[in-house]
Amino acid sequence: MIRLFNRHWSVPALLSLVVEGLLLYCAIPVATFLRLDLGPGVPPPIFVVWIETVAFLTIVLLSLYFKGLYDFLERLSTRRLAIQLARALSLAGMALCVLYFLIPKAQIGRGVFLLAFLFAVPGVICCRLLLRQVD
Repeated sequence: MIRLFNRHWSVPALLSLVVEGLLLYCAIPVATFLRLDLGPGVPPPIFVVWIETVAFLTIVLLSLYFKGLYDFLERLSTRRLAIQLARALSLAGMALCVLYFLIPKAQIGRGVFLLAFLFAVPGVICCRLLLRQVD
């Protein structure tokens, strides 16, 4: 157990947090590059990409945390894990849609959010399934 932010974290939970955090951190820049840099137009400044990356990372990790997916004290069945992941990722998607509705300037461009979500969701699911095999 590792003590961090006044909470005890198990090694699998910390490993999952770090790996999923890296996957989510890379999703927005990759989606921005694929959507805006390859076609015609001007790519956004790196600071704008970084702000959206931090918002995306924070909201998705918080939704995973609030749905109890970093609590490795009890092992969830595969079905229960799939349900909790679907709930957490749906919650994150809705929260990001609300954020982009309330603050339109937070969104980089059309299609970036969808591409980032399409990269992040399989990444998080694969990370969870691999962690189940290791644990």
